[in-house]
Parts: sequence; C-alpha cells; structure tokens
Amino acid sequence: MTTSPASSPALRTAICAAVLGVLVYLTQSRDLLRDFTRPVVMAFLKFIGMQAVDQGDLMVVGRLEVPWTRDCAGVNLLLLLLALAIWVNRHEKLSARYWFRIAAMLPASLLANIARVLTLIAWRAAIYPAVESPQTHYFLGLIWLVPFVMWITPRSGRPTSHAVMETLHAAAVVA
Repeated sequence: MTTSPASSPALRTAICAAVLGVLVYLTQSRDLLRDFTRPVVMAFLKFIGMQAVDQGDLMVVGRLEVPWTRDCAGVNLLLLLLALAIWVNRHEKLSARYWFRIAAMLPASLLANIARVLTLIAWRAAIYPAVESPQTHYFLGLIWLVPFVMWITPRSGRPTSHAVMETLHAAAVVA
C-alpha cells in the first residue's frame, strides 16, 4: 500500500504549520475571542459571589483592578493548542478521530484561557497589592494548556506516563 503525498506526516505538518503561520499573522490585528472570554469570566466571578464590573480595558474584581489586554482573550493560547495538537498527532492517520482532536482545541483553548484568567485573578488577590510579571501570565498559560494537550495526545498502547512526558516535552519546546 502506498502513501499519497497528502497523507505524509511531514507534508501534513508543514501545511498545518503554514496555515498556523497565516493565522498568527491574521490574528495580530484582531482580538477574535474577546467577546467570548470576558463575559464568561465575568459571569463566573459573579456566580461565585464576587463583585465584578467590566470597564472596558479594566475589570474591577472586589478591590482589584485587573487590566484586560489582547492576550487575555486567548487567541495565542488557541494557536498554541492547535500547534501542539497537530504536533503530538503528526503520526496519526487522517481520520475523523484526528480531525476531532484538532477541532477540540477551540473549546479546550477557551476553557484553558478562562482558567488562566481566573487563576491570575486569584494570584493577584493572594499577593495584592503587588503586580505579577508578564512571565507569570505565560507560565500560568503553559500550566493550563498541558492538561488539554494530554487529553488529545494519542496513547498508541503506551503507558500514560509516556504521554505525559511527550506532552511536557512539547509544551517546554513551545515555552
């Protein structure tokens, strides 16, 4: 049985990398997920009984003033999760399962980003009035993307510890 060039893992990965590169370029000027992420974060904060007010570029959560930037929307996390999903599944056959794993990164990235923003708010509340560094934001993003990549990493009969190590390796390379 011959493998067509389109199903070659290397070619498929290269094409996906090119598509992701175009998406990175296109998303630099538009905050695509802003209209979803912020309302969910605000609703969750209100649900758990915290006073939260959306003031555009600033969220007031109790005594905290939490700036809202383009990074808070989660476009970068979505692109990272897509890239990681493509990479860890690069040897998988093009099947419905493969495409499901790739498509699952949209809701996964939204959940991971909401968790990241809520963790940052909790972190800021714990160390108030100090302000965290940008590295803290990226580190928490990395922490929250690992479980979602683990979810879509193929096991291929290997122990879960192998999938964990492969996921951590891929996440460390991205970091």
